[in-house]
Amino acid sequence: YPDEFGDEYDMEPQFLLAFNGTPAAAKHIWVDDEVMKSAFAPIYNTAGEIVALLGIDMEAPELTHVPTLH
Repeated sequence: YPDEFGDEYDMEPQFLLAFNGTPAAAKHIWVDDEVMKSAFAPIYNTAGEIVALLGIDMEAPELTHVPTLH
């Protein structure tokens, strides 16, 4: 389910990369109702400044077979 607008997150490496202009995926998978993987990309304003991040969660059950992602 979507988070509420304004929910705060602890700073994680993928957020830092995206806030510095590099789209990045979370290192690990997570489980809600399904196995999920998250990725983040910077959003720029018309002046070329990063003003926000777009985060996407995607079902990824095939990743349960990759031990380094747990």
